[in-house]
Amino acid sequence: MATAKCFTDEPQLQSRRKHNLQEMLTEVGLSVDYWLPKLQEDLGVTSAQALQYLDRNDLQKLKSQTTHTWEKRALEKLLDFSQPNSVAELQETPREMKKNRQRQAGQA
Repeated sequence: MATAKCFTDEPQLQSRRKHNLQEMLTEVGLSVDYWLPKLQEDLGVTSAQALQYLDRNDLQKLKSQTTHTWEKRALEKLLDFSQPNSVAELQETPREMKKNRQRQAGQA
């Protein structure tokens, strides 16, 4: 019975993911009617989560299909939105780690 429920929930889940992708396109000012099919057909992107796996080559493919220069910047922003945090942002630099250790040692 659990598998039957899983199959019935799948179309709803796909619809939500597609909706999130549409929201993200709208948020950066890109036309959903134009860009959603491009993402789906050219790159296989069907959900907002999939955007985080696009690389520079994919971005260049999309940029080649723009008609206005602002769309290129909007695409860059779209892909930045899809990145939760870059690895560099998540990692402390050695200097920051040393300062944190010294601060913690001083508090102890």
